[in-house]
Amino acid sequence: LVGSEMCIRDRPNIVYKISCKECAQNNIKSNYYGESNFNGYTRGTHHLKNYRSTNLNTQEKSALRRHAKEQHNDRKVEFKMEILETFKKPVARQVMESIHILKSKEEDDFPLNSKKEFNQALIVTAKYTKGCHQE
Repeated sequence: LVGSEMCIRDRPNIVYKISCKECAQNNIKSNYYGESNFNGYTRGTHHLKNYRSTNLNTQEKSALRRHAKEQHNDRKVEFKMEILETFKKPVARQVMESIHILKSKEEDDFPLNSKKEFNQALIVTAKYTKGCHQE
């Protein structure tokens, strides 16, 4: 803590991006977008633990490990995590994650989010009308 300011990695309720550093050095966009009620440090540690796991089920669930296997012949690669925004409300956080995932599907060379996550990223809009109108 610096004064009353909390380091951004220590703030909970985040939307974040994880990028493959090797791909970035070759001008290839390979990004993973996520959201968490944890802080960035804790969520990043979870991703790193899953990436390094020797358990095959855990490896299959890790977007970072899948990327290393599919794009880098399962070599050890480095990733960079950035906190994009912090939120007060979970729904706003989840909607922003969805927007980033949908954009990455269009803009990234190798989006790291799974197809399941793309399907979850659908944003539903609703219009609220006050009162009831009858003729």
